[in-house]
Amino acid sequence: MKYIVPEFRMLRLVAMMVNLSEPNFTEEKAKVETHTNGDDTYLAYMVSTKRQPVARYYIWKKELVLDMDLFLLLENYFGENGMTYVIDWFNNEFEQDAETVTF
Repeated sequence: MKYIVPEFRMLRLVAMMVNLSEPNFTEEKAKVETHTNGDDTYLAYMVSTKRQPVARYYIWKKELVLDMDLFLLLENYFGENGMTYVIDWFNNEFEQDAETVTF
């Protein structure tokens, strides 16, 4: 038997998984810092529990770079193809336009 899960439920599942791992990684709680070195500009999403950013979003490349532990947790759960839901969740949560995700 094949089950079809609607996209909005997958996005809620991603949100729950992120919340379990990084409860402060939300638009309301994360601190956003802008970094640039000329051609390479990114937004660093900082949470109070870590010294390193939990995510970086490279504006010109439209690339989301997650903390390795968070990335591996999500990839192990959703698989390589399911990471598109992680991108969609991030874009919805932080009003960005990411197209790829890595660690």
